[in-house]
Amino acid sequence: MAKKQDYGNESISALKGADRVRKRPGVIFGSDGLDGCEHAVFEILSNSIDEAREGHGTSITVT
Repeated sequence: MAKKQDYGNESISALKGADRVRKRPGVIFGSDGLDGCEHAVFEILSNSIDEAREGHGTSITVT
């Protein structure tokens, strides 16, 4: 019989940078399915429009 591992503060780690999205997309986008992809595209485009309106660009290219 395998020994049960203890779960405590030492067992918790915070994901940083791109790992937050890559390893847990559902947390950021609400889903790792099509709904989450749609939400991600909407957020990226919305943020790009905001940046352009603030003068940080003159065009937005979607590929």
